[in-house]
Amino acid sequence: MFPSILALRSATVATAGGGASDKLPDRPLRVLMVMHMVASRDLGGARVQLELADELRGMECEVRVLARDEILGDARGGRLGVSPDAFAAAAVRRVREIAHEYDVIDAHQGNLPVSKRRLRFDGLVVTRSVGLVPFYIDFAREARRRWPKEAGGHVLARPLRRWRSRRALKVSKRSLRLSDLVIVPNADERTYLAEHLGLGDRTIVIGLGIEHRRLQRLIAASRERDPPGRVIAFIGTWDARKGAHDWPAIIARVRALVPDASFTFLGTHVPAAELARTLAVSGRTLKVVPSYTSDELAGLLADVRVGALPSYIEGFGIGVLEKMAAGIPSVCYDVPGPRETMGRVDRRLLVPLGDTQAFAERLVELLELDEASYELLGKRCQEVAARFSWHVLARTTLEAYRDRLRALRPLKPDTEA
Repeated sequence: MFPSILALRSATVATAGGGASDKLPDRPLRVLMVMHMVASRDLGGARVQLELADELRGMECEVRVLARDEILGDARGGRLGVSPDAFAAAAVRRVREIAHEYDVIDAHQGNLPVSKRRLRFDGLVVTRSVGLVPFYIDFAREARRRWPKEAGGHVLARPLRRWRSRRALKVSKRSLRLSDLVIVPNADERTYLAEHLGLGDRTIVIGLGIEHRRLQRLIAASRERDPPGRVIAFIGTWDARKGAHDWPAIIARVRALVPDASFTFLGTHVPAAELARTLAVSGRTLKVVPSYTSDELAGLLADVRVGALPSYIEGFGIGVLEKMAAGIPSVCYDVPGPRETMGRVDRRLLVPLGDTQAFAERLVELLELDEASYELLGKRCQEVAARFSWHVLARTTLEAYRDRLRALRPLKPDTEA
């Protein structure tokens, strides 16, 4: 299994801004965010950055998001796309041109694997994880062993893919080591960075979140919905990492115990017919929505009683958080990410990795839970979800920026008259 991941358990979460003065700097901070994703709110990793940027602007910060499309321009790379090294080189060139305009550079891991001197920058460099590269590489290696068909692609391209994975790991670790502050979404990642890279002192845990308006809409919709049926919902792409190989066994076990249970799969990016063939279910038992907008989610969850995420590795698991905001508890594998969300509600809803029977049986327990207990559990889910509003998390992020900047140097005076 995954020793570097599974040996970890939730550590004490570092609190950003714990010892800072309440007095805020006179001038709002200027923040440059860098990410290797296209600036689209339909992509989970990009949405995280864009929603955080929106909240920081609401706190009077000047924020610019430098995304993949702007960094690369027309460059597309070969059949395998742009390599980690090529993207980093392009990002460094672009950032170096404008770095002097900012107090903070907040970049995703691996995007800027160079020193501040190379960037011509003397402010705060933050490296951000929305899912730590070493964890994901560990999973990809294990997935190839467990499910050989997952290797995919032409056999001659596999050595190049392995080389790119090694390079992604190298640039990720280098960017982490060279930063002044590391922000990770879960305590397991902080433990890994402390134990393997010696970065515990400069690493803090700030979870991922939901836009405050959307969070409130999910909470409000839950108050208006009718008692849900025996519907189990999954939110996420359909792939091995998120449990695609485990779902047939989970569904078979659930239906053996609760024959009228049905399943909803949201955001799979895979057609309904393909899932129906794989899962050997169809008709009213299975509902598949390959893509949807954020505004549609509350309606799609209206008849859902239980969530499910049999994911082998997560940075955080936004889909679980969205269901929690709607008052819907989820069963998850006990891995980084869900430990920060459902683990704070009831750790019994986290089951051993890969144990499909235990997973299915926990789903059945929730389907059959008495209404009073279910209502209390739903309220607890919403209480925990409210902590992960971007409005709250952005303030924690801003305090962390300011604390580390004070330690580095006084803020630059505003040169504009």
